[in-house]
Amino acid sequence: PPRWQIIHAPGEERYLTGISFTDERNGWIIGRNGLLRRSFDGGRSWKRVDLETREELYDIYFLNDRLGWIVGGNGLIMRTEDGGESWERISSGVSYELRSVRFVTSNIGWVVGGGESKGVILASRDGGRSWVKQAEFHATELYSVDFTDEKHGWACGLFGTLVKTSDGGKTWRRVKTGVNESLFDLDFVNETTGWAVGVFGLIIHTEDGGKTWRRQSSLTTHHLWSVQFADDRKGWIVGWEGVTLHTTDGGNSWLFTPNQVSANLLDLSFPSRKKGWAVSQNGLVLHTEDGGITWRIQTRLSKPNLRAIWFVDDRYGWAVGDGGMILHTEDGGKSWSEQRSPIQNDLYSVYFTDRMNGWASGDMATVIHTSDGGRSWEVQISGLSNPELKIGRDGLPCFDGYNNLYDIFFINRDEGWVAGFLGMVFHTKDGGKTWERQQVPTQQTLLTIYFISRKIGWVAGRGGVIFRTNDGGKSWLPLFSGIREPINVIYFADEKHGWAGGFGGIIATSDGGESWRQGQIGTSDPIWGLYFKDKKVGWAVGTNGLILQTEDGGRSWMRVNVGMKRAWLYDLCSPDGRTLWAVGSLGLIMRYGS
Repeated sequence: PPRWQIIHAPGEERYLTGISFTDERNGWIIGRNGLLRRSFDGGRSWKRVDLETREELYDIYFLNDRLGWIVGGNGLIMRTEDGGESWERISSGVSYELRSVRFVTSNIGWVVGGGESKGVILASRDGGRSWVKQAEFHATELYSVDFTDEKHGWACGLFGTLVKTSDGGKTWRRVKTGVNESLFDLDFVNETTGWAVGVFGLIIHTEDGGKTWRRQSSLTTHHLWSVQFADDRKGWIVGWEGVTLHTTDGGNSWLFTPNQVSANLLDLSFPSRKKGWAVSQNGLVLHTEDGGITWRIQTRLSKPNLRAIWFVDDRYGWAVGDGGMILHTEDGGKSWSEQRSPIQNDLYSVYFTDRMNGWASGDMATVIHTSDGGRSWEVQISGLSNPELKIGRDGLPCFDGYNNLYDIFFINRDEGWVAGFLGMVFHTKDGGKTWERQQVPTQQTLLTIYFISRKIGWVAGRGGVIFRTNDGGKSWLPLFSGIREPINVIYFADEKHGWAGGFGGIIATSDGGESWRQGQIGTSDPIWGLYFKDKKVGWAVGTNGLILQTEDGGRSWMRVNVGMKRAWLYDLCSPDGRTLWAVGSLGLIMRYGS
């Protein structure tokens, strides 16, 4: 009998929180579960270091190539005096999350953190062998500390909290910043000039030692997580959704660097004015060699999530995912090889009309195309070059993740559609060489598109919206789905019988979408993939290893247990109705068949 098998098990998730390079060759990265790696070759390779702890590590700081400190969850402080060959755990006397550490001499240093809505500052005068509590603050947690000498220091945290000392921490006092939003990091280049960054694109700057602060414009609404300046003019910031900013005029103007990575960046380190590194939540190490003008993925410590899969027959298949990953098989999925991708942004959808012609779509309004089975891929649409896609506020290019193309569908090798942000649908009749926008009457983001002929198709998306076209997309008519939650996937077996799945379960129609009824799926886990081999028999996949099967057209669904509780399944396809393929988080590939 047919059953589900795991072809590629998901890799280990490596969540990176911090990075520190002492020079252009020697660097450290830290992360969750006590992860510590070091590089001797400028980040090209990383060697594991066992710290014998499973705590989350939040910050690492080296004063020179021998003396270093790490802080983390549950009051963790560790120190090394032999350049990281050995690490010793030090009692901090607290059980808070310790988030930031700075030393100004080999003896004098500070740590800040917090928990249970308290902020704490610890100080050491013996190189971190012992710590005393210098200050506690109520109703805030502290995220970052910086000192420019033994006397002048600052710390920042939740709800716009900023405190400063001019006497080495004997007294700390709150400073009015004029903002209530949380601050995640700060950096001072001397005792007068500094910057702090935080939620929703917040950047504030002082030139009088922190007495007064003014806002700087960041051109983004994403959270900014880390800031570093080389001097009072040149600086860098990283944040969520792949945001990288740099300035050469002290932040009067911040330049947005399109780096094609949509991961959340949590820390950066520039040992020189040209060479810098940044780390992401999903295990990426990014590198720049031109002072932050361009960034590229240097290392992936986690396997990328696979978001979509497509087989054209029983042998030839492709899977795409995060960081521009493209995998290909020619032997029915026994072996998979990576194809060279022209981009590094996340890909959400892939579609092939035959063994040679295929397309994939993703972040930053990207569509890529191959006409030789994926041996070479080229960019067909990019939001960075297409003025139609530059519809941000103030007429600025809209980088803020509002321009993702989530699904692509071709009815033959010439005619296809792609759907995404703000109700956008683009249509091509020449295999993607040129695209024209079709008007869908919604501002909701469209997540899925499906056609059963050149004329008849459907799109659906956030807010539970569904639209149908009877004329190839010239006009789109709204349908009433009965749900408000996002619809991630839509699938039709014929003109009448269709299904839609997402955060509101699975709904079914037998009249082409005029009316929808809810199926019984027995779970609230979101659905990401659907496939029906006819109007009765179908499968669905989703969050937490969810696999469902129906034999009555989606009225009732049975759960199939494959013991993959921790993995997310994002997509499902079948070339023939007998063999099914599913892909998911951290490189997972599964097959159903005999």
